[in-house]
Amino acid sequence: MKGRKTGGLARRATVFRKYLSRYRDVLILETGDVFSKRTIYDSIETKREKEKAYLIINAYNFLKYDALNIGGKDLILGTKFPKELS
Repeated sequence: MKGRKTGGLARRATVFRKYLSRYRDVLILETGDVFSKRTIYDSIETKREKEKAYLIINAYNFLKYDALNIGGKDLILGTKFPKELS
């Protein structure tokens, strides 16, 4: 799926089901920078992004992601935040 947009979570779920039904060993990964796209700190945006991050993690757990990489932009939410999500 390299270079192709996978859309929102519903679209991802459809793609994952398709691959999981065809192939026995499928690894579902997130490459990072999923919680924030910013490089400059903003306390109001950070609060919103943290709330959104919890929703994303719940969705990723439901979709049975195997691993999530924390990207550099995700760290704008705080270096301790990834541990809070686990």
